[in-house]
Amino acid sequence: MALALAAVYFLARGPWRAVPNGSLDFSLDFRGYFYIALRTFACGGDPYQPTDLLATAGALSAFRRDSLRDFNRAAFVYPPGSLIFAPIGLLPLREALWVWLLLQCAGFAGLLYWSRQLCSATWTSLEWGAFLACALALAPVHTSLHVGNMAPLTAALTAALFLCLQRNSAGWGGLALGLLMIKPTFGIPGAVLALILARWRLLAVGTLVSVLAAVPAFWRLGIRHTLLSLLRNLPAQTGPGMPGDESFSNPAHFHLLNLRSWFHGLVGPGWAELLTGCVLAGLLYALFRFRRPGPGLPTAVNWAFYWTLASCFICLALYHRFYDAALLAVPLATAVDLAHHRSPWVWAWAAALAPFAVPGTTFLHLKLGDVAHRVPLVEFLLVRHETLAILLLACLAIAALHRQPAMAGPQA
Repeated sequence: MALALAAVYFLARGPWRAVPNGSLDFSLDFRGYFYIALRTFACGGDPYQPTDLLATAGALSAFRRDSLRDFNRAAFVYPPGSLIFAPIGLLPLREALWVWLLLQCAGFAGLLYWSRQLCSATWTSLEWGAFLACALALAPVHTSLHVGNMAPLTAALTAALFLCLQRNSAGWGGLALGLLMIKPTFGIPGAVLALILARWRLLAVGTLVSVLAAVPAFWRLGIRHTLLSLLRNLPAQTGPGMPGDESFSNPAHFHLLNLRSWFHGLVGPGWAELLTGCVLAGLLYALFRFRRPGPGLPTAVNWAFYWTLASCFICLALYHRFYDAALLAVPLATAVDLAHHRSPWVWAWAAALAPFAVPGTTFLHLKLGDVAHRVPLVEFLLVRHETLAILLLACLAIAALHRQPAMAGPQA
């Protein structure tokens, strides 16, 4: 019964809100931004030129004219490899939205499958049901489906990369890493993990795949022009009021998830960089200083702790928005594994993940937005509580690696 209710809630909050309504709204990632870039490239234009994007959008009858002012400031900042989706741009808007929604749902299904594979235990049907019900309730997934962001796809590829690193599968891992470079805020941490684990073949395959994915854009637009245009567009996305702006000038600043954006509103940009570095360095120091000793690779259960920590680092270290927390399906699977082993850590894990089961950030911003502008602590302790929850989850993973007795599980 609970699983059925979770499925209905998921459909209502996610896919149903993403059902094509025939309009182009710039505030929604795919139908007002990514689709226009894909269509521009597929029709012979340059997606890295805002004028070409505007011309493509203006030629579509579904384009909302009240978005013209915002779109005039748009700048495409996805790497050239993302243009492998260009065939979708040849479809009419409605059909393109359906195709993209199906891709997102397939990515979410892959995310759940690979998150489960990272765990050691043979789950009972009740544990499977609990995992699926909780995963279907994840608000970041609902948001990503609604706005059309590729977060379910990149989160799924990240979970697949974790599994390939755990099983030392260079071929499939390299494919996952290469495709992850479509969204560098996921791809770069994945490459760093592969470097730390000295998976050189995987890195080589990943590099080859990412280069091959960029070939269509480089062939059409030229390597130098594409890279220079991309570097020119990146600062435009962080300008006042733009999506990457971490100040109150950005009306959606409360959607940002990373530590730097959290500190930015409290202490300003200079100190934000320093404090972010100190917190992340402190977590790494705690991991290596207090790590429970043991020969060889950790058991599969302890691998899950490491992947939980890696998921938290990815969300905290680089620019991410709320929907990128779809990656927390990985620590959610770890929580079910902990419950299977009757570990007391499961309650702390559940408490850290609970804020992501409801769309709390938006609700609190609507209720406390005026107060938050006057009292920054309200903004960053209440409205932006998800960042603190991920930080808590990272600390729990480190503590579990230090204190949790070795559980029965196959060697990785």
